[in-house]
Amino acid sequence: MPLTGDFATLDEWERSIDRVGSTDSLTDVSRAFANESLRLTDQSFEQQRSPLGKPWARKKRPDGRAVGQGKTGRLRDTYKVKSASRFGFSIGSDVAYRRWFHGGKKGQAPRALSPGSRVPPLWGRSFQRIFHQFCRAKLRGR
Repeated sequence: MPLTGDFATLDEWERSIDRVGSTDSLTDVSRAFANESLRLTDQSFEQQRSPLGKPWARKKRPDGRAVGQGKTGRLRDTYKVKSASRFGFSIGSDVAYRRWFHGGKKGQAPRALSPGSRVPPLWGRSFQRIFHQFCRAKLRGR
């Protein structure tokens, strides 16, 4: 038995689904994830906590400023999107002492700035929200 009827709606759905998976769309959502990661990293500085919620180690010699807030605030201020493509994104800072702040060194406890290979729950919920909004917009033809 052949199918009959107006297939325009199905054709539009097919085009909408193609828009979700296009190279430009994947780059756009990757850029949105990168920007959200910058916001969450800034929140880590504000709360003085790792992305997993663990409080950063206190300063050995308190100077009245928050942990991660040196004389210039350069580490926090230089975080940026390094790359964003259909394959993923990266954020970071080119400040040389970032690796010691993040990974620690002899006599200095590490203070995580990046989640590493494990996406923290807060970050996961944020990414999920962004992706759902993105998919809804693309399926509506925006």
